[in-house]
Amino acid sequence: MCFDTVIVELKALSEIRGVEESQVINYLKATGFGVGLLLNFGAPSLQQRRFVFSPSAKSAQSAD
Repeated sequence: MCFDTVIVELKALSEIRGVEESQVINYLKATGFGVGLLLNFGAPSLQQRRFVFSPSAKSAQSAD
């Protein structure tokens, strides 16, 4: 957690898969936070995904 508003998930994998994305979405739903970042340092270049959670809609979407 950063600044009590953002979930940051750090990974070192060859590529980001759906499992990692689902994990960030579950963290957002559990905490009620609005923004989640998934950062992967294991690929040849940095991979990042930003997720936005809407508590009223109870869904999270990738903002990429």
